[in-house]
Amino acid sequence: MGLVKKHKTMEKALSLLFFLIGITLFTCKKQSSTVEVTYTQTQCEDPWGREASPEATIAKLTTYLTEKGLTISDVRLVKEKEGMMCMACNCPTGQVFYGLVAKNDLAKATELGFVAK
Repeated sequence: MGLVKKHKTMEKALSLLFFLIGITLFTCKKQSSTVEVTYTQTQCEDPWGREASPEATIAKLTTYLTEKGLTISDVRLVKEKEGMMCMACNCPTGQVFYGLVAKNDLAKATELGFVAK
């Protein structure tokens, strides 16, 4: 009888332990060291220029930012609106660059026209 009681107590203790571990894993949020930034592409005013393909334009953007001392990762160009908004150089194309920069580089990114998301 004592052995069965010890077994039940051990089961309860293990269940509680696994429950607490589960709660800890699901409620702990890792502090990110990066910030997502965006930049609305323009018809022809972006300092890095434009290329024929999105991949080539992203490569030019990345090179430009590296030359300015800013590292950006996970860069993508997303079409958010169809067609041109207007024909002037500073008009948006309807596409937006998204990427990640280090938190300590956010001020530099905003100086270069990016906005924290």
